[in-house]
Amino acid sequence: MTYALDRLHDVTNVRTSRLREPALRAGLPSAAFHPERLRAVRGERGHAPRTYGRMYSWNDHGTCGEIPVGYRSRTILGTIRNPLETYVSLYLFEWWKRPEYHARYERTIPHFRARFPSFPDLSFEQYLELLHAECVLPADRYVDDDGALGFLTERFVRYYFRVGRAARKLEPTLRTLHASPKESGDFSAEMFPVRFIHTARLNDELRTFLLELGYDARDLDFLQTLAHVRPVGGTRLGFTDRAASADWLRYYTPERAATMRSRDRLIFSLFPELVPEAEAV
Repeated sequence: MTYALDRLHDVTNVRTSRLREPALRAGLPSAAFHPERLRAVRGERGHAPRTYGRMYSWNDHGTCGEIPVGYRSRTILGTIRNPLETYVSLYLFEWWKRPEYHARYERTIPHFRARFPSFPDLSFEQYLELLHAECVLPADRYVDDDGALGFLTERFVRYYFRVGRAARKLEPTLRTLHASPKESGDFSAEMFPVRFIHTARLNDELRTFLLELGYDARDLDFLQTLAHVRPVGGTRLGFTDRAASADWLRYYTPERAATMRSRDRLIFSLFPELVPEAEAV
């Protein structure tokens, strides 16, 4: 999605100032955003205008709660994917093997070296343990508990619920999910109004979405043949077959698949169209 929008707009990355982290921790994204964006706009003066205007990327991995207040009424676009497939994708992507992640694991996971002596040479099962060891709630940190919440559920709540960045706001929501029935109920009032498109149909659904916003169909022709875009380090990109990880089912035993479906029950209940794929495991 970022690559496609960059082709249409030219995306300018807004340089981070010392204001950002304190402002976000305080729940005041606009306090940092406006001076940073103004500086970026000034720096782009004199450049040829784009057909759809220039786009400014303020926070590549930001959550809905980090959107500056004046922009939250605009359409928010997100993608959704079968959680079981996503876990395999995260494992195969291997960014978790980077040295900076190792340092973080040492800092945040008790007895890290004893629990994962072969790191970074981990099986998929061991990777699931590692991923969940960093969950916010202690009750979620051991992967064999099917009554716990999955890592992707915690991440989904952090990104799309009205909880902000502060853990003190995230934890009560997660505890409510723990106490809720298996089908996690209607949490739409606690979520930002996000338009979700499906990773499995990304080319078609992104094109449809942009057409609805008024983009010219001729400018979107490239989406119909665009291969999977994969970051490969720094600003470099690779283009691969989107079906390269289509064999994700083989990474699960029936028992592990059932456990992970239970842990990520919130996502499956919000997006029932994903359930048939998971149930095929």
